[in-house]
Amino acid sequence: NYIIVKIKLARKKRQFSLYPGKVPDWLQGEIIRNGPGEFDLGEEHFNNWFDGHALMHKFKIKERKVTYQSKFLKSVFYETNLKHNRIICGGLGNNSIPDPCLNIFSRIILIDVVFIQWMAYSFFPKLGDAFYRTTTCWICIQVRNLIDPENLETKNFVDWNKLISVPITTAHPHSDHNGDYFNIGSSFGMKSFYNLVKISSKHMSGTDPMQEIEVIGKIPADPLLPSYYHSFAMTQNYIVFHEMPFLIDVRKILARTMTWKKGLDCFQMDETKKSIFHVINKATGKRVEINYSADPVFCFHHINAYETADVNGNHFIVMDICCSTTSCLGGKSTKEELKENIKNLTVDVRPMRYFLPLTFDGDGVQVMPDSTARATPQEPGSWFLEPHAIITNEETTLARIGAMDLPSINYAHYNGRKYKYGYFIGNSGFVPDSLVKVDVDTGKKIVWREQNKFPSEPIFVPRPNATEEDDGIILSTVISNLPEEETFLLILDAVTFTELARAEVNVKLPYAFHGCFV
Repeated sequence: NYIIVKIKLARKKRQFSLYPGKVPDWLQGEIIRNGPGEFDLGEEHFNNWFDGHALMHKFKIKERKVTYQSKFLKSVFYETNLKHNRIICGGLGNNSIPDPCLNIFSRIILIDVVFIQWMAYSFFPKLGDAFYRTTTCWICIQVRNLIDPENLETKNFVDWNKLISVPITTAHPHSDHNGDYFNIGSSFGMKSFYNLVKISSKHMSGTDPMQEIEVIGKIPADPLLPSYYHSFAMTQNYIVFHEMPFLIDVRKILARTMTWKKGLDCFQMDETKKSIFHVINKATGKRVEINYSADPVFCFHHINAYETADVNGNHFIVMDICCSTTSCLGGKSTKEELKENIKNLTVDVRPMRYFLPLTFDGDGVQVMPDSTARATPQEPGSWFLEPHAIITNEETTLARIGAMDLPSINYAHYNGRKYKYGYFIGNSGFVPDSLVKVDVDTGKKIVWREQNKFPSEPIFVPRPNATEEDDGIILSTVISNLPEEETFLLILDAVTFTELARAEVNVKLPYAFHGCFV
């Protein structure tokens, strides 16, 4: 059952082997991942995990054989630092280095380039003939990197401002079941807005659908302290945007043109502010005139959301998110401080369920059926939300799994619809060390873990013609901290969470964040 294949990596031939097991015959395609891959330049190093130069990875599965290749993203950030063999463009954890030959406008542009890299480890859905590498950032001149999925070459840069005056967008856009594309982005000035942007499905057959993007709705934002955000929720009829109290200080961003301080200095968590949830009608782009608030939480990733009704005919949105009471961006400034932080790390990211009443007939607190989630009426048209913990806070459970994030679902069939299963990474320490399958209705779970193994975001691939939601495969790239152990692509049966096979790679790979399967 061993298969030996030769592939080309970094201009050298590499030997890779398939762990004893069986790759399903129907599993044909490519998993492409993105994540930080280089942290040291000359004698300098990046101090934040999100700042490393982006390295793209591709595992190709064909006829039960697996090959691998990787390439650095040739961003302006990467090219500038490589040219000088030092950190010119910093990021969240490093100061940037000013060029005295640049005028103030050019410095603003270079500051913006710095922010292109961090948090830049997601992919848009495939649009036309290529992928767009996307980012969550604050920038005035936004670009998207067009990636050739065949050879991972960086084809060109797309100036976002030439398409639409929305310089910041989430790293996790949504593709609707009818083929429409949605994202949330911010525009700034004397009047600032959170914008709902869309590409209609009728443009998806073109070579570059991104040229057809348009703004279909706006929500006013604080011009000086707008919310940071990384993702959002979508149902069949609505978009739900989480305006959280983790704020971007616009004044400090502008001051960076002179001070060149690291990006983390420009953010703040205001625990006196509530989390606000905005519900937007997808068809009209109009905000639903109901106000929803909750205790302050930080959220990178939404899991899923859907619409439902109770026995009395009251309609509401169920929204599941991975949230924490603190920011998850990190912020240690030296290797020694980072190591100490890892030893003492306590993380509380958990999958939580909120419900947002849309129509209601009655008075008093509304309780979601089969859940502890509550909605308490405030003034007319306003609700205060209390979430339900999808995973119970049993001490033994938390010690075993730790924080849970990087969620995945059967996206193709259940995004925006009622669903049952979510797949997560579990962090009992600083680096994820387990994969967790969760029944989001009951909280029951199955865990995959091996000692000294650190899996990446689980990606679900449905079996063709499957009739059950979890009938498919989970793919995850797994690394080890032991020099004698190989990195491998893990292939799990999504129903039982048992291993089917692993494709080992005899080169050391860095930890990859997000990815997609095609």
